[in-house]
Order: sequence, then C-alpha cells, then structure tokens
Amino acid sequence: MISFIRVLVVLCVLIEAGCSPEQRLERARTELMEQYASIPNYDFLLERRLSWNDALAMLEKNNLEYNQALKEWRDAKSKENKVYRDLIPLVNLGYYYNTALLNQGGMGYGDEKNYNMNIIFNIPALTQIPIDHYTSSLIAFKALKNCELKKRELVAKLYQIFREYDLDARENALAGDVYVYDEILRKEQQRQHELEMRKKWGQLCMLINDYSARWHPVGATVPAVSWNQYRKLVTAPGDLTQIMMAMELEASRLKKIGVQLRYWPTVQVDFYSPRLFSMSGGNDTGFMGGGNDVRINMNFYLQLDTRLDVWRDLKEAKASHELLVRLLRQKMFEFKEKTALLVKSWDMYREWKSAMEEYDAFRRKHGALDPESVKSLYDASLELKKETIARERENLERECALIQEYGIGQGR
Repeated sequence: MISFIRVLVVLCVLIEAGCSPEQRLERARTELMEQYASIPNYDFLLERRLSWNDALAMLEKNNLEYNQALKEWRDAKSKENKVYRDLIPLVNLGYYYNTALLNQGGMGYGDEKNYNMNIIFNIPALTQIPIDHYTSSLIAFKALKNCELKKRELVAKLYQIFREYDLDARENALAGDVYVYDEILRKEQQRQHELEMRKKWGQLCMLINDYSARWHPVGATVPAVSWNQYRKLVTAPGDLTQIMMAMELEASRLKKIGVQLRYWPTVQVDFYSPRLFSMSGGNDTGFMGGGNDVRINMNFYLQLDTRLDVWRDLKEAKASHELLVRLLRQKMFEFKEKTALLVKSWDMYREWKSAMEEYDAFRRKHGALDPESVKSLYDASLELKKETIARERENLERECALIQEYGIGQGR
C-alpha cells in the first residue's frame, strides 16, 4: 500500500510538471472565448417591457458593484469577532513516516513512524483586545453603510435611465410631428435615434446585469419624485452622509487612542505544549509521558518613551483630528450652499413650468381665426413641448442628486 502511494505521488508530480504555463493560459483563453460566443446578439433579441419594480429587483440581485459591496460587508462581518476567535487554542496533528526508497532493510535503516498532537494557547495583549474588537466592529458597520450608499447610487442611475427613456420617447414623438422633406435626412434622424436607444440599453443592461432581451423601461411605473417631501429633508445632509462623516471622526479618535495605549504596559500570555501526545517507537511523551514539557510564558513590560516617538505620534494624531474637524465643517458648508442653489433652481423650474402651462392653455382657449394663426399656434405649442422636455432633462440631474442623498422612497 505504501509503495502504491509513493508511485501515485510521483505520477502526480510528473503530470503537474509536464503542464506548461502556455497550456494553462490557452485553456483559460478558450473558456473566456466560449463565454464570449455565448453572449446573445442584440439584433436577435426579443423586445420586452421592463417595470421599475422588476428592474430594481434585478439590480439588487445581479449588479456586480452592489454584489461586491455586499461581499466586502460579509467579509468584514466574518472578521468582526476574529479577536476572540484568536483565543481558541490551535491543535496540530502530525504523522511522520521515514523509510528508505531503495534497498529496504539494507544499510541498517529501518522504518520509523511517529504520531504526535500538540496544542497552542495564545492570549494576545490584553489591553489591545477591546480596541481591536471595536475597530473591527466599526469596519463592519462602515461596510454595511457602504452597501446602502452604493444601492442609492445605483438606484439614482436606474431612475435616470428610466426617465431618459420616457423623455426620449416623447422627444421622438414630437420629431415625428414635423414633416421632413428630405427622405435621407429623415432616415438619418431615425438611425441616430436607434443608436442612442441602443447606447441607453447597454447602460441599463450594465445596471441590471441582464442582456437577455431588448429591455423597454416603462416610465409610468417609476415612483413619483415629490419636491414637497424633499424640501423638508434638504435642511440637513442625508442620514448616510451624516453617518459616514461621524465614522471619519470616530476613526480619527481611535487613532489617537491607539497611540495613547502605547503608554500602557503590555501583558502577553502563551500556553504551549509542543507534545500534547506523541508516540515514537512505542514510547509515549507529552501529557501521556507526564507532561514534563508543558510550558507557560507570561510577559509584562512597559516601554518608556525615551525617544519621544509616542509623544510625536500622539501630537500628529491630535493635529490630524483637528484638521479633520475643519475639513468636515467645510464639507457641510459646501453641502448647505449646494443645497440652497438646488432649491432655488428647482423653484425656478417649477415657476417656469407653471407659467408655460398657463400660457399654452391661454393660447389654446382663445384659438385662431385663420390658417396662418393655426399654424403659428401649432408651431408655438410644439416648441414649448420641446423646451419643456429640455428643461425636464436639466431638472432630472437635480432629482437624481436628491435620490442619491436621501433615497427615492423619501420623495413619494
């Protein structure tokens, strides 16, 4: 049996050595090209309508950026209690076999088999355990909030695409109302529109990570963004923005505490048994042999700051903290000013839209008395619709900014 295992190991080594990097890279390249060939062709995709709720569910499930953020949060969460798991003793099991490959039994060499098991207890610096656990918990909490921020960012992008699809459809319908004398120009306009739609389709597919159909977002399913609701919220930064700024302050505070702990004494405890159980040649050692080789080490020491390195690091940490407070204050000022401009620009947009709607209704109410006036009224109405769409595109950026800061649910 032992001889068979030796032969098997030698064969595995030879097979592994015989495979060159070029062969492995060629296999990987072939697999990638097979995946590329399986990607569906846009020209043969079926057209499907896509509602807002379905798109949102696909985004949460498939989007790679969001899934990466979730993975980072899960990884941070799994490491949150690592400082306590490090207190769990390590157990090592060993089996050692020694024999001659050729001329077995010759030259006075015999087979030798050793079994052993050891256990290691390690208690790290006791003064560092609480701060390490708190730091890992803070990292996990930050990763969770990063997930929420990423989701808001992606939802704002999805909202923008849905609204742009709706605006493009309205704009294209208006273009169809204008008679184009040049057939070549008309076809060129249509091709440009199709190219623009395909570009937006690609952006949508990137968000939901699904290229299986020609998706047509249904604009009517998008939640309404109410300015009156957001008006109450813009008096302060969004909840996630406040939390992220608070975490910057807390991380800076932890840095100062970490430096201050270097003034404290350090306690290190090790419990080590190199042979909890060992059997060699019929002889038992370790605990089985009386436990004479079990040891415990305890270190208690205090390093004096004779070079003033800790003092300098603490001074730099305090200066960095003070600078961070000033930077965050500046960010809040910038946010407040930016929000004030957004509020004014939105109010101006609403006033303009209301005035234009009243003007259009007034002209339609009074009508026209001759064909020339009818044409003039129609042209003016068409231009007003075009300008309305253009203004809505500009306002769309404000809507997306509010969604990203406060969430789309707040505007309902």
